[in-house]
Amino acid sequence: MKTYLVVGASGSIGIKTSELIRTNNHRVIKGTSKKIEGNRTDSLYLDLTDYNSITKLNEFGTPLDGIVFAAGYEPKQSIIEMSMEHQNKMIQIHVTGPLNTVKALLKNLKEDAAIVFVSSIAANKGSYDPMYATAKGAVISLSRTLAVELSKHKIRVNCISPGLVEGSPVFNGMTTDFREKHINNTLNKRLAKPDDCAAAINFLLTQEHITGQVIHINGGQYFGA
Repeated sequence: MKTYLVVGASGSIGIKTSELIRTNNHRVIKGTSKKIEGNRTDSLYLDLTDYNSITKLNEFGTPLDGIVFAAGYEPKQSIIEMSMEHQNKMIQIHVTGPLNTVKALLKNLKEDAAIVFVSSIAANKGSYDPMYATAKGAVISLSRTLAVELSKHKIRVNCISPGLVEGSPVFNGMTTDFREKHINNTLNKRLAKPDDCAAAINFLLTQEHITGQVIHINGGQYFGA
């Protein structure tokens, strides 16, 4: 039985990823920013916006076969509306928080462990929220950089880049017309589902000769490179 840490396990992608990992008879530890009641072994307090929370991971003693970073912060502000608080939070949740988490947990990662990040089609096509697109682009750069750096530890690092995902906070905040626009821009005329993302994440966790790659899950809106 393998053990995986899923950061953002309560989100739409995190839930389905955790379910799929458990279906394959592996253990999931949920990384959550919510207060944990009691001495639970299936949850780990982790706030990606709180550096002190991350540094406490140095005390975490469980060996890990992989980490999935499925936590997110949805686009909310255009350049006219944008605050420094919004900019900082976007970068902390998507980039610096995960980077420092990997640094803190590197000693826990087994040989042949895998790390999977979640980016977005916004990294390549842009977003009305420039900080969201910037952060998601940085996620791809981070995953490729870590793939090279951590290869000396025999750790693989990959990334998925979905389009609009049904049931996500971004999807739920959209008008029907805007959802239809996204659907019509796909080649197969449907949106990505959390199950699609979970299946791709599981593939990247288990395929031992794939590293430094990005899987685009967007129905042909963007073909990737």
